[in-house]
Amino acid sequence: MKIVQLVLRVLMWIAVGSKLTTMAGVAAARRSPDADGEEIALLLLAVPAEIAARLEGVGIAAGALLAMTSDDWDEKVLAGGLSAGMSVLVLDRLMNEYGHGY
Repeated sequence: MKIVQLVLRVLMWIAVGSKLTTMAGVAAARRSPDADGEEIALLLLAVPAEIAARLEGVGIAAGALLAMTSDDWDEKVLAGGLSAGMSVLVLDRLMNEYGHGY
């Protein structure tokens, strides 16, 4: 069971890390005073953003499974919280993509 939890933990952290670094890159590109620099930075982030979007579901499922199978209370709370946080980010992105955003 420890091997399964290790694999779930690795998948969850890869998904969370890729999502956070992509969000940080987009935020940094938006702060650029140069319009061409922002455009180039956002184009360079296209592939990592696509990878992060594909890993979102894997990270959510891995976090939920890790929260259910872990014996340690702290790990349950952390994995469940990260899974729920990524779920909120996915729902926000989907709402914005389909025109139901704010």
